[in-house]
Amino acid sequence: MEREDEIGELVESLNKLSQELKSLIDEKIANENLVMMGEFASYIIHDLKNPLSGIHLLSDGLHRKIPQDSPLKKYATEILLASQKLHDFVERTLDISRWNRVVLQPLDIGDVIEKAIQEIDGKEIPIKKELDPQIPQVNADFQMLLMVIKNLITNATEAINGNGHIWIKTSWADKQVLIEVKDDGCGISGENIKTIFRPFFSMKRQGHGLGLAMVRKAIMLHKGRINVESKEGEGSTFTIILPGDLKSNS
Repeated sequence: MEREDEIGELVESLNKLSQELKSLIDEKIANENLVMMGEFASYIIHDLKNPLSGIHLLSDGLHRKIPQDSPLKKYATEILLASQKLHDFVERTLDISRWNRVVLQPLDIGDVIEKAIQEIDGKEIPIKKELDPQIPQVNADFQMLLMVIKNLITNATEAINGNGHIWIKTSWADKQVLIEVKDDGCGISGENIKTIFRPFFSMKRQGHGLGLAMVRKAIMLHKGRINVESKEGEGSTFTIILPGDLKSNS
């Protein structure tokens, strides 16, 4: 009987180690993808930026000059939208490649969240806040964290079809800051949840698949981590965990 208990404990330990190893492998893949994104941007995107900017400028001028009742207006509109999409893609890819080091300064996490909410378009989805006033100031990069929160709120908004809510909660435990962004939207399937942080992965028709990759990189640069829990049809919860005593590398 005692031997069976020992075998059971061994099997449980092996299963736990297997899950931890899989998580480490997934994280390594994600990290390597972000490095590849930086290299890709360095060698190719810079060369694309100028001609794409020219195409976008010319397509915008063409679209403005063609009369509304012209049969060519439809094609001009399609060209303009396509060039705008390419321009946005290049800019977001460059954002990932530029970020190599955080610019740390003492920040109030609540202030970053309030700023992000103010800048979000489409405020028809109610946002309920539960911000812990006892959280001390932490060293962090304001622009990076602002981007992170805005991306998560935007994703939560887009996940909600019709009536719904978004909750943002902060807490402080074990010298760590926890930021939760929760929604009661469509949720994420078990298959997709494994790859949502990888560059170019998107569940949206119009998405580039770079938003959550940028979020992940920003959190990694803060020596933090981000977790996600989700269930299809019920919603998702993204939890950011940041060290409260992050020191500058400079």
